[in-house]
Amino acid sequence: MSDKGNEMRSESYWLDTAPGFTGAQDGAVEGQADVLVVGGGFTGLAAARALALKGASVVVLEAGRVIGAATADSAIPAWLRTTRR
Repeated sequence: MSDKGNEMRSESYWLDTAPGFTGAQDGAVEGQADVLVVGGGFTGLAAARALALKGASVVVLEAGRVIGAATADSAIPAWLRTTRR
């Protein structure tokens, strides 16, 4: 029996397929914003969205490659996760 096509993914399907997503940036963030949100979990993204809807320019900084580490940890069983930040 062949295992071809059944190997576990080590990267995010969303990162591979999201249109126009350029991925995380390392280093300095240039430019200006009204608000800087540190952390891209539920709370950080909810705050950033609420502020943006009120007209603020917002930058979200997240330590991991994919936002929402605690959220991802609670949503994906440990045995399914193949990479961590």
